[in-house]
Amino acid sequence: MHAELISLVNAAERNLARLTVQPVRPFAEVFDDTWRKLQSWSRGLRLPWPITEKVGIIFEPGTLNVVAGQTSAGKTTVLLQALLHWLRTNELP
Repeated sequence: MHAELISLVNAAERNLARLTVQPVRPFAEVFDDTWRKLQSWSRGLRLPWPITEKVGIIFEPGTLNVVAGQTSAGKTTVLLQALLHWLRTNELP
């Protein structure tokens, strides 16, 4: 039992030694960078369903978009599908 514990501790030390530490940027700097990216968008993010564009639903920069509905109505699924679409089409800044 003692040998197993020593082996586990040694393995953990080896794994920790391989980790690299990245400096944490101040929140204000991250916020400013993100805000600049949002301001540079030339158009909003379109949803992956043609009907949404026909009726004018688009996520414009600088706006608050609310997806509302009853419990289990599919709000999370809609946003995950939209995110997957944006990632696949390289629309995110």
